[in-house]
Amino acid sequence: MHAELDFIFHAGWKTLGEDDLEHMANFNQIYHDNKDAFLQTPQHGGREQQHFNIPKLHARHHFPDNIHWLGAPYNYSTEISECCHIEIAKKVYKATNPKDYMQQMLLWLTRQEKIYLRGILLQWQLQNWSHNFDADQQFDMFLPQVDEEQDVVLDAERESSSTLSLIQAKQIIPVTRSKAQTKANETSHAVATWPHYSHQ
Repeated sequence: MHAELDFIFHAGWKTLGEDDLEHMANFNQIYHDNKDAFLQTPQHGGREQQHFNIPKLHARHHFPDNIHWLGAPYNYSTEISECCHIEIAKKVYKATNPKDYMQQMLLWLTRQEKIYLRGILLQWQLQNWSHNFDADQQFDMFLPQVDEEQDVVLDAERESSSTLSLIQAKQIIPVTRSKAQTKANETSHAVATWPHYSHQ
């Protein structure tokens, strides 16, 4: 049993040298020399059989050659991607219906990736916005000069609730025109986003 555990732990190492491969071959040989003890000891559960013709046990003989050819088993183990199985398969399948679930799963994963990347972009822009604000002020000279501003009257019936809530939260600012540019009975207002310039 110790030889079996030693073989398993050696196979999980990220790097293996020639001495390690020799030890693995020795552990494998010790295990096969003493594996009949499992047949002689009753009441260990599982299906009873009188042989050890099991593919996984046979594959152990080829481990040293495969390691020479492909590298350490850690690099091509399915356990590496096992942690992603819940996030990429199980949860995604629950978000779909049984009809054409493969196409729905791929579409759902694509959308989630785009949302994630968009979030990273927005976070990066918010971090850089405060640094670039001073540099953006040099373009203020190109804005039209307004001598006198008139008060903005927002009509709640005409404005959408989302626009009003953004104005109240000061995420967008109302922009007005001078009285000289407006007619006597005309109420004029426009909404501009803040900041005026896109940061690229």
